[in-house]
Amino acid sequence: MPLLRLRLAWALAASAALVAGCYVPAPASHAVLQVPASGTYVLDGAAVEAADLPRVLTARQAQAPSLVLEIHASPQASSASIQSAVSAARQARVRVAFASAEAGPEPRH
Repeated sequence: MPLLRLRLAWALAASAALVAGCYVPAPASHAVLQVPASGTYVLDGAAVEAADLPRVLTARQAQAPSLVLEIHASPQASSASIQSAVSAARQARVRVAFASAEAGPEPRH
């Protein structure tokens, strides 16, 4: 019986240690950047000039360090405008996720 209690105590302690090491990270903030064929960027519904995109993304990242930029590019968008958007996100140290323009932005919770 003492051996059983010792094993049970050991198993309980090991389980508690595993659970204590688990945590749920804070949810990441998302911003949606649409890249239409016209080349004009639309960030969360507001038009943004290409030259201003790095500054705007840097400001957003300062407010939400775990920011993820969802890029929704039209199939007709130029690869240069998409590359420019990715470059701006990298400058701002924002993580990037891609989605098709047809999918549309995910509903916000």
